[in-house]
Amino acid sequence: MNFLVSRTDKIGDLVISLSVAKFIKRIKPESKVFYLVRKGLGDILKRAKYIDGFFEVSVGGERGDIRILEIPKLSFFLRKTRPDLCFLLYPKPILALTMKLNGVKICGTSRRFFSFLFNFRVNISRRTNFFHEAFYNLQILSPIFNQVEDISFDSIIELKPELYIEDELCRFVKKKFSLPETYVVFHPFSGGSAPSVDIDYLYKVAQSLDIPVVWIGKNNTTLREFYGISLVNKTNIDDLLAVLKMSRCVVSPASGPIHISAALKIPTVGFYKLQEIARWMPLNEIQEIFYIENLPSPELCAKKIKDLCEINKDS
Repeated sequence: MNFLVSRTDKIGDLVISLSVAKFIKRIKPESKVFYLVRKGLGDILKRAKYIDGFFEVSVGGERGDIRILEIPKLSFFLRKTRPDLCFLLYPKPILALTMKLNGVKICGTSRRFFSFLFNFRVNISRRTNFFHEAFYNLQILSPIFNQVEDISFDSIIELKPELYIEDELCRFVKKKFSLPETYVVFHPFSGGSAPSVDIDYLYKVAQSLDIPVVWIGKNNTTLREFYGISLVNKTNIDDLLAVLKMSRCVVSPASGPIHISAALKIPTVGFYKLQEIARWMPLNEIQEIFYIENLPSPELCAKKIKDLCEINKDS
């Protein structure tokens, strides 16, 4: 069978959703799994395991529906790949209607005003944040895969996304930005989906480290001079992937880079609101989580970072 997984919102959401492809390939290794993603994120899927192809579409804003002009191109892609079923992990009405008009069966959640377009409806709600986002994604597969009933938190960790980065890209990016041999990445921004981390606090953490710090991210405000190497507003997706891959540890709130780092098996230090940890924590075997509401001293945070760096060094 050919499956299409649609996740047209932000980077972190897309990376977490890669567990779906891994799950499908475990159950039906002979199947093909394609992804539908927001324009500009295909470079991530090029490095993702278990993906047989992808198609990028323009959307209205960070979390909007696909643009009307995308319908003919998407329809051509659907006729070419002939998916038997589309899992709408991030459902939108125009997107759903396009699937329906092209004869693609749809599996999605039941609590949308356009859910009547779906062939299979799953009665779940994500508002409570009781479970991890990967768990919610996998529940949408339940009408087709009864193995979803056996999903637990331990099995979600086993299904963690996997990305690979080319050595050639790492060498190019290292030279491009004159990066040191060893460094820690600080990503203080969240893109509005989660609380950012106070820059002054992270500045003090960076000063307490004896390891070079590389700052990354996109931000439209005027920023102070950073303690370390600033790549803020200077990286594309390829650059970002390589910078994260070569780092000893990544420090970030709930955002795309922390989930990419987990998929690359890089230790992470995350800053989360207490009620958001269960749903959005990185699927990482080596990590430290701090509460935004009760941050440790900069010195203690720096110590935890150095401990994770040593673990990474020895692994």
